[in-house]
Amino acid sequence: MGQAALARARAAIDAGRLDEARRWLALAADLQVPRAQREALARRLHRADAAGIDLPAVRDQARAALDAGDPERALPLYAQWLVVAPDDAMALEGREDALSLLLERVPPALRADDLAAAARWLALARRHDPGHVDLPDLQAAYAQALAQQLRRAEQALQRGRAEEAADRFLVLREVAPDDAAVAQGARRTALALATRARQQAADFHFDAAERALAQARLLAPDAIEVAEAARDLERARAAESHLHPPLPSGR
Repeated sequence: MGQAALARARAAIDAGRLDEARRWLALAADLQVPRAQREALARRLHRADAAGIDLPAVRDQARAALDAGDPERALPLYAQWLVVAPDDAMALEGREDALSLLLERVPPALRADDLAAAARWLALARRHDPGHVDLPDLQAAYAQALAQQLRRAEQALQRGRAEEAADRFLVLREVAPDDAAVAQGARRTALALATRARQQAADFHFDAAERALAQARLLAPDAIEVAEAARDLERARAAESHLHPPLPSGR
């Protein structure tokens, strides 16, 4: 009878009927079920109660998200499920399937130079299972792709293609904000764009100067050189207005 009460308590937790589970657990105590068994189930009941999770609904939503091929939606749901039932084989298997589906996306993203998507998916996988067997190889591939993109950005800057370099460094800074090489390259690109903006302003090419200055500000908003280029642009505009004052309006 005691083990049957435990089984019913376990089933009630799985179904989200927590009050019923408490009653069965109390009956198991009255029937002198071993304390270790009761405490293990009591901890699970406490987790379910604290989480306030409708476990049957969460299970259905997790399976539906996985069936729809949406691991980013499925993984948080499996995480909620596992809060309540950390040893549930179906939850563990579902999480593994969702992680595998998620990580399958990383190599194509790297081939397409979509570092932002690859970084997001790898971070999500680490959050849900930092020891996943596929992570080391995929993280190594990501590091290689990041290094390749950094080389391309540096080459674009060296060849005078500052706008292309800026676009590449903006992406790199998004995915590797603490990388010193990325930060240094972004600053050098900003200075090159600031120099270009000053030259274009001196030639009264104000639209081109504004575009270069806008990119420079995105890369290094606090750089003195960028602020100086902005002042030069304003001075050039003022000088041009003196050279070509507006015609008086007709009466």
